[in-house]
Amino acid sequence: MKNSKISLAITLSFLSFCSMAESKNQDVTYSALPEPISAFSSLVSMFSETDYHEEQLSTYWGEQYSGASAGKHSIQQAREIATNSSNVRVGIVDGGFVNTPDVQYSEGYSFISSEGYSAIYESPESDRGLHCDTGHGNAVASLIAANPQGNGIKGVSDATLVAARALKCEALDINDVADAVKWLSGEPVSGVPLISEPVDVINMSLYWGNFCTGPISDAIDTALNKGISIVTSLGNSSSNINIATPNDCPGVISVGSNSLDGFKTPMSDYGVYSDIFAHGESVTIPTLVDEDNDGEYDWVSGTGTSLAAPLVTGTIALMLGENPSLTPTQINVILKSTSGEATASNLYTGTETVSSKYSCDNGVCGYGILNSLAAVNESIAIRDSGLAVKNPLEGECDVQFYLDTVGNSVDICSMAEFKIKANVETDNTKIEVYSGNDLSILKASTATFIGESTSGKYLLDSLSDGTKYGFRICEKNYVGDYVCWTDELTPLNAENLSKPTACNQ
Repeated sequence: MKNSKISLAITLSFLSFCSMAESKNQDVTYSALPEPISAFSSLVSMFSETDYHEEQLSTYWGEQYSGASAGKHSIQQAREIATNSSNVRVGIVDGGFVNTPDVQYSEGYSFISSEGYSAIYESPESDRGLHCDTGHGNAVASLIAANPQGNGIKGVSDATLVAARALKCEALDINDVADAVKWLSGEPVSGVPLISEPVDVINMSLYWGNFCTGPISDAIDTALNKGISIVTSLGNSSSNINIATPNDCPGVISVGSNSLDGFKTPMSDYGVYSDIFAHGESVTIPTLVDEDNDGEYDWVSGTGTSLAAPLVTGTIALMLGENPSLTPTQINVILKSTSGEATASNLYTGTETVSSKYSCDNGVCGYGILNSLAAVNESIAIRDSGLAVKNPLEGECDVQFYLDTVGNSVDICSMAEFKIKANVETDNTKIEVYSGNDLSILKASTATFIGESTSGKYLLDSLSDGTKYGFRICEKNYVGDYVCWTDELTPLNAENLSKPTACNQ
């Protein structure tokens, strides 16, 4: 196998291949469908003798802690706890699907209108290779749920995979993508048999410059309201992105890319649609490219938010395996509340100057960096006790300073706080809190609105006996307005509330 480098121009309609051994360049131009977009940034070919799973364990699967390992995700520890993810169905909207010993799809369908919708979802052999299809979908699927039969990488979960082919030669048609999401959600698509069973989570490692309106907005809203979480990749233009679909669709979980030491990778987009970040730098992945014609597909080292998103999707599969009743709202909150702290730019000790846009300062990395172990543990806790509020002064012996600050009118023994995460610098998420007599049947449209917050937490001044509390979260759309994608309220458990020591005397 030659040592070569492949660069994928994400927002342009060409893929450039440079062979270091032969020192020549060649450009291949694709016809856009309207525009070819996935979220690879670069690919570098490697030799297949390496044990790639051992490489995972020593890098981004490792234990997360501040400093040099702030960008790791504690995936191995999460897998040791979460053992039921094989019951979770993950849909992948992408292209470049082929069943291999390591990656198997339970079912799939092709939504390429230029070819005609078809039950044959695997990439045609004539498309496989640098000239068209490098295997983007298989790479994403591998990171979610690969079961290696040799030295390949292992997926975060053991989920069941479902392929919805909507990209050809890295190009897409927005209506095809919308139909793929509908089909994965169990919705009817004209001329297409219904899926055997709706999926539980959908990965969309793709994006295009547009607004979340029309068919794609409707399809995503339908999926979310059916309890299906949707994970998307932010993109790779290193820009403060404000127009990109499906990231601007309220309710999706938008994922950027971080390095192992907890900084934003240089190519990753950031900004208002950022929810959480995951490792997407120099990730080993399989391809559908056989550059040296040895009869085996090549392994490469890839960089891009396409490779960060499936780590979050795989983690959601672990979470759902332990707590199948989790809703998209709860999953969204859990991922944000358990995320690790990114590394502040002033802690950088390297020799190169770090631009502010390469750091995660000022909320550009959303709520933080994926922590799979913490997310699984919180999912189990919610399964057992629900999403609980806490007294912000629980266990405190001396509350006088707080009273001096806010005044004696506050009932410190009855107040409670719902917190996604403290010290949040991003305001892309708004919390709305409601009350009622029976939240199990109440919706936001019929409950009593109490208040809202964009600071990552909301303080209830006083809990009333017999009153139930719930919340929903809302996110900014493409014009910066907050949109709440569901009318359903998520209950808040206010039972067994710990209180300041003075309240127990």
